[in-house]
This record gives sequence, C-alpha cells and structure tokens, in this order.
Amino acid sequence: MLLYDVDIETSAAKIAEIKTWGGAKVVCYFEAGTWVKTRPWASKYSGAAGATGKTVSGAIGFPYEAPYTNELWVNPSDPSVRSVMKDVILPFAKARGCDMVEPDNVQGFERDSYCTGFEAKTGANCGSCKAGSPANKNFYIDKKCDADYKAWLDFNKFLADSAHALGMGIALKNNHHQAAELVKYHDFVLAEQCTSFGSSYSNGTTIGASLLGSKAKDCVGFVPFLKAGKGVALTAYTGTIAKACTDAAPYLPFGGLNTILKKTSLKSTRKACCGAVPCGVGSIGATTPKPLAR
Repeated sequence: MLLYDVDIETSAAKIAEIKTWGGAKVVCYFEAGTWVKTRPWASKYSGAAGATGKTVSGAIGFPYEAPYTNELWVNPSDPSVRSVMKDVILPFAKARGCDMVEPDNVQGFERDSYCTGFEAKTGANCGSCKAGSPANKNFYIDKKCDADYKAWLDFNKFLADSAHALGMGIALKNNHHQAAELVKYHDFVLAEQCTSFGSSYSNGTTIGASLLGSKAKDCVGFVPFLKAGKGVALTAYTGTIAKACTDAAPYLPFGGLNTILKKTSLKSTRKACCGAVPCGVGSIGATTPKPLAR
C-alpha cells in the first residue's frame, strides 16, 4: 500500500488528486494531545480563551517541548477534548477525504520532556511537576505514574475507536511504550527516529529485545505490530540514508521497518531503504519490508 502523509487541513481537491497517484491512500496528520491556537477548532476546547501556557486553563496545559512551544498539552481525559476529537476533527478528516489519520503527541505520560500540567499528584510513582522545568527523570517509564499512563492509554484507544467508527484507519504515532497494548486498536505505526533513541524500558521490551540485544532501541516496542502483520513506517531525520538502513536492518527478521530519510522541513523529497541498503544501491534480492510509504 502506498501512503501519503499530509496535514489535515490539506484541501479536499489536493487529497483527491493524491489518490490518483497509483492508487495511493492518504493519511492526515493532526495534533491530538496538544492544542494549537491556529487550528480552526481551537476555540472549542475548555479553557481556550485563557490558554497562555503559563498556567493550566481548563483542558489546556503547559507547552510541548522546544521547538514546538506554540503547542500546549491537553488533558486526555477532559470531555471537551474528547468531543473535539470525535465530533469535530475526525469528521473534518473524513469530509476532506482522508483514508487514515495520524494523531500526534499521544504519550504525555512519558515525563521525559516538559510537564503537561495534568500529571497525577497521587498514586504509584506519581508526583507534581513544575511548569517550565523538565520532568523528573525518575518518573520516566521504568517508574511510570500509573494514573498518567492509563489516562493516555485510554485516550489512544478512544481515538482508534472513533476513527474506525467513521471508516478511517489510524496510525499509532511514536508511543513505543504502549504499542503492545494498542496493536489490536491501531492499524499501523508512524515512527520517528526510533532506531536512534532508547535502549530499554519496562513495557513491551521482551518481544524482540532478547534477539536484538544491544541493538534494541525504541523501535523494539513496535515489534508486536510487525508480528501482527501491521506495517511500521520509520522516518529518520539525521545522518545518511545508508546509516538509516543499517540501523533498521535488525528488524528485518520481524518483517522489517519501512524506512525513509527526510529533512525536518518535511518537504516531499525523501530517500528510502530496500532491505538493509538504500533503494537502488545493491538492493537486488534484498528483503523489502511491507510496502508502506509516506
């Protein structure tokens, strides 16, 4: 399947045009776990009028990590957030002609960047988080706050069920920690730089880590998707395409990552891997992962 990933506000005419390019399917990106003032549905969130990022305002909290500080975290359990997703954004995507959706920023429980403003104050491994300061590294996923983790897990399930109810597919964006629990809800994965970061974490590492050993990175979390026959599309932004292919090669025994190299500007230019090498460079006979591109 050939996929093209576009912003959700891409015109219906353009999306229709893309679908004529060899039977391509269109995936539409939107911010699910963060609030963006310039989106047409921004005013529909509780607390939107007073949202500054300096204090919590209704369903809207603190800034996302730099350089995306114009995005503010939302409370994944807030009814207004759920309503915007189910009644506004997803129907908007359907009307535009999107075949699938890509909800972003869906792992606010990670605690490895800046505070969301909605961290649970009590419970196992939970505690307050000071706005404008990196979260306590001790709360990273090996000592995750169970309440936060479960809230975001439920939010991801809600997004998947709501998209499917409208006849659209849905990608799990990054969120390798919860992939093993979400594989039955989501249709495929869109991951960024997952061969570059991480080495171990508490949820889902046993599937694949024992085989990959020291090569195990965040991508290990997505092995359940590969085992289920669901594609994993990886975008690398740094280094060369040759290195990106080499880094992704350990996952070929599981079905392979569909790996591309792009600039962070996300222009259409890209380079791709065919098996363990760049496409067109000694790739004859190479094992090619499940066809999935963006």
